[in-house]
Amino acid sequence: PEFVKQFNRMEFPILCGTSCITTGTDILPNSATINLCGGRSEIQLMQGACGRSTRKRMLDGSIKESCDVVDFDVDSEVTHRHALERIKIYNSVYPTVRTVSYGT
Repeated sequence: PEFVKQFNRMEFPILCGTSCITTGTDILPNSATINLCGGRSEIQLMQGACGRSTRKRMLDGSIKESCDVVDFDVDSEVTHRHALERIKIYNSVYPTVRTVSYGT
């Protein structure tokens, strides 16, 4: 909780959290998130850390046109299907999701 308070006061630009930074944690809107949790639950994704990046209104009242969410897709049937579901969720907020593939 103290790190979250320091991040919200903009005392440092990066906050690294685990699944404990999800629903109920008061993190201010930000411009980028790295999601390493997986799954396909819209509620967990959007009310968790990724929801902080996908919020369109910033604290100063300005409206964001985009955000950066780094997600992953592992070469397995289940995890790939979950990654496709997460892309649909991201697209529901921002209409263009760019995917980048590395290796095979």
